[in-house]
Formats: sequence, C-alpha cells, structure tokens
Amino acid sequence: MNKILIIAACLAAQGAYAADSRDFDANGLTKVSVENYNGEVTINAADGSKSIVTITKNTMPDMCKVNAERSGTKLSIEVKRKGKADCQVDMDIKVPKMVKLDLEVGTGKVAIKGTQGHLSFKMGAGSFIADGSFDSVDGKTGAATTVIKGITGDTEFKTGSGNVTLQYSSLPQKGKLEFKNGSGNSTLLLPKGSQINAKLTAYTGHMENEFGSNKDAQFSVEAKSGSGDLKVKSY
Repeated sequence: MNKILIIAACLAAQGAYAADSRDFDANGLTKVSVENYNGEVTINAADGSKSIVTITKNTMPDMCKVNAERSGTKLSIEVKRKGKADCQVDMDIKVPKMVKLDLEVGTGKVAIKGTQGHLSFKMGAGSFIADGSFDSVDGKTGAATTVIKGITGDTEFKTGSGNVTLQYSSLPQKGKLEFKNGSGNSTLLLPKGSQINAKLTAYTGHMENEFGSNKDAQFSVEAKSGSGDLKVKSY
C-alpha cells in the first residue's frame, strides 16, 4: 500500500467526477488531520482494521489534488491547489473510534459521528456538527452554525457569528469552559445537578443560567455574547 496517495480523477464526458476511495491500516492510528478549502467533510467512527478515505467530488481535479498519507500513528488528508483555484472537494472518512481529530476547513459542512478523543478545529464559514465523546475541545469559526454533543472535558471555543450549541454528556469535577460568540444565539447544555462557577456576559439579548454560580465549584464557565441570547441550561 502506498504511503502517499494522490487522489485525482479526470472529468468524464458528461462532466461527472469519478469517486476515488483508498484505505489505510487503522491499527495504531491515533490522530487524523484534515485540511480542505471548500466542501463537505464527513467523519464516522467505524470498527475494522481499515481507515477509508473516499473523495466523492472534486470540481477541479487538475488544479486541486488531495494528498492522503499515513505516517506513524497519524493520517493526514490535505487538499493542495494550484494558484488560487476554487477547490471544492467532498470527502467521506472512516476512522477508529479512539482518535484525535484536527480539522481546518475554509467553507462548507463538517459532520462528525462517534469518535472519542480530542477535537480541534478551525472553520471559516458553514456548519460544524459533531456527536461523539470529546475529552477536550478547541475550536474557532468565523461564521458558522455549530453543534457539538458529547463533551466531557475542557472546552475553548470562539466564533464571530452563528448559532451555537455545546452539550456536555458529563461534567468533570475540575475544568473550564471558555466561550465567546460575537453575534448569534448560544446555548450551553449541562447535566442536571452540575456545580459551576459562572461568569457570564451578554451585551445584548436575553441571558439565562439555570445553575446559578457556586464560587467553590471546581468547574468554571466563562461565556461572553456580543449580540444574541446566551443560555446555560440543564437537561
């Protein structure tokens, strides 16, 4: 199996893109990084000995190449473009459940399902939806709708604009959630009975905190909203 895969396909006579799929050994794979300018990125946790990368669309295959390489315990997937080509690439990625994710996407949609581990991402605009078990989250978006479910550890998230929902499946005894939203409605969902040391600021919009604030709590929530509602709710 080639360690370096350059995925490219020619346009068919009708202008359709021929999907290309390659697999990598999933044994010992602990980290996956993705860099994409524009398009849909779908990541699903899957059992088995293979990690599969499928490119389902590439609007300019001669100008936009997709490199996929496993080196040690890391699988890297990166779109390379010539000049300022408008690369739109859709990809579907199947990975082991226990894996760290590091994503950088310019514009598009990201959907993650079932992974467990650290989640790090940067996104310009679009939508980012993740549902798994994330022991820490570090994210930043420019203008995006963001939903992250299954957080269990420290979180740092900033966005310029967009509606945001962050949901903890369990709250650690000690840790922090730091959150900033320039414009948009924000909802932080925590398990019933959570004890938090809360510092909340909403410059405009409605603010709601169902937990109050316990200065002795070892888990801190620092959240700021420029415009839009800011809610900390139980479930």
